[in-house]
Amino acid sequence: MRDLEKVFQEEDEIEAKQKVERSKEKLFEDALDAIRVKWGEVDWKIVCQECGVVFIFTKGEQDFYKKQNFNSPRRCLGCKA
Repeated sequence: MRDLEKVFQEEDEIEAKQKVERSKEKLFEDALDAIRVKWGEVDWKIVCQECGVVFIFTKGEQDFYKKQNFNSPRRCLGCKA
């Protein structure tokens, strides 16, 4: 009986370690995504402040806005018009 309990305990410990590793991997991926966004390597998803629709602010648009010293958009094209 003790051997069986020991096996279950070891399995629980392994499962807990795997959960911790998956959590670490998720945190790492989230941090990389944040860095990519900060460095402008990816398209941004922005929520329009007027209507709440999600629109894409592409890498090219980000570069253009940066060169022109513009702030990133806060409203979608429909609300700007």
